[in-house]
Amino acid sequence: MMNYDHDMAFLFQKTLWSFVLKVFENKEMQEACLLLEQRYALDVNVFLFGCWAAKESLPALTVDDIAVILQKTIPWRVKVLEPLKRLRESLPKKRNTPAMIRLYQDAVRNEILAEQIEQSLIVQSVAKLDRTSRDETGDEMNVANSALGNIFTYLRYQNITLHKNDLEKVYRIVKFCFEA
Repeated sequence: MMNYDHDMAFLFQKTLWSFVLKVFENKEMQEACLLLEQRYALDVNVFLFGCWAAKESLPALTVDDIAVILQKTIPWRVKVLEPLKRLRESLPKKRNTPAMIRLYQDAVRNEILAEQIEQSLIVQSVAKLDRTSRDETGDEMNVANSALGNIFTYLRYQNITLHKNDLEKVYRIVKFCFEA
C-alpha cells in the first residue's frame, strides 16, 4: 500500500531537483544564485523553492512556512552541507593523481547528495502544513508575482535587504524560471 503523503513528497522533491538543475544549467543563473548565496548567506534551495512552488501552483509561502522550512534545513545546512562544501573547496586545485581526482569527485557527489537531501527536507516541511488551496490561474504574470512574493517573504524573514543590482538578479532569475 502506498503512502500518499510520502509519494507526493517524493514526487515534489524529484520535480524540485529537476527544476533547480535546469536553473543551474544556465551559467548566468548559476552565477547569480551563487552570488546571492555568498553575499547574503541566502539558502539557494529555499530561494528556488519559492519559484518552484509558484510554478507548481502551490499556495503562497507565509512567514510561518519559512520558519518551519528553516527549522528543518538550517541544522542540516550548518552540520552537513556547509562542511561538505568547505571540504570540496579546500581540496587542491591541482588534482594530478588518480586518488586526488577521485577524492574531489567523491566530495562533489556527496555535496550534491546533501543538496538533494536538503530539498527533501524542504518538501517534507511544507507537506506537513495545511496547504490545501492551489492557485490554478496559470497566468504567467501571476505565477511570477507569486514566486517573487515567496522570495520576498523568505528575504523578509531572514532580514535581508538586497542591493539594487542584486534585486535585478532576483528578477532575472524569476524571469528565467518562467521562461524555461
